[in-house]
Amino acid sequence: FATSDSAFMRFSPEGALQDGPFGTFRMFRDTSTGGPALLHLVPAPPRWPEEKIQERLHRLLRVRHFSVSGILQKGFDKASGLHFFAMEPPGTIPFAKLKDSLGQDRGSLLKFMLQILEGLKAIHDAGEFHGNLNPSQLGFTEEEDAKISGFPMIPVPLMKPEPNEAAWNYVAPELHTESGEGSTAADVFSAGVIFWEILFKELPEQWKP
Repeated sequence: FATSDSAFMRFSPEGALQDGPFGTFRMFRDTSTGGPALLHLVPAPPRWPEEKIQERLHRLLRVRHFSVSGILQKGFDKASGLHFFAMEPPGTIPFAKLKDSLGQDRGSLLKFMLQILEGLKAIHDAGEFHGNLNPSQLGFTEEEDAKISGFPMIPVPLMKPEPNEAAWNYVAPELHTESGEGSTAADVFSAGVIFWEILFKELPEQWKP
């Protein structure tokens, strides 16, 4: 993938294109700061208006919080019809690596919970929501501060996840509907399930839509 958008000339590719649940992504280096970045390519499905992706990216650009992997730049490639955006990468330490220790140390757990909720509040204050918060979207910095990442640009049902995918365990009931549009309340639901799993080492009793 290449683009003539001058705003993206500061991003230098460092890895191969990879397919993910929200589109295609690639590791880049932000030459203006020296820091890493992820470039996401977002194909718009037929049933999801292009302007909604544009509006969501515009609002998420305003989110600046240490617990959120911020979006650094957005663009649109006319040749391919793809929206794309560069964002800070998630924390270098995966959530799974520290999950058990969080359950054993209530001080660390409280810090984690506060950072996740404060990050969500920053997203919500910008008029947005995450929409698919689950452990795979969480990470930690080297200082063990929590980071939220992985914003889907389209509703979860349109991504056609498999029914047995673990991510469904954290999805709020309203996201199981056909429209599946997220909300701030859905983010709080997902965070609650994650906190419950850390504390009690199991998921709450599951329901099926």
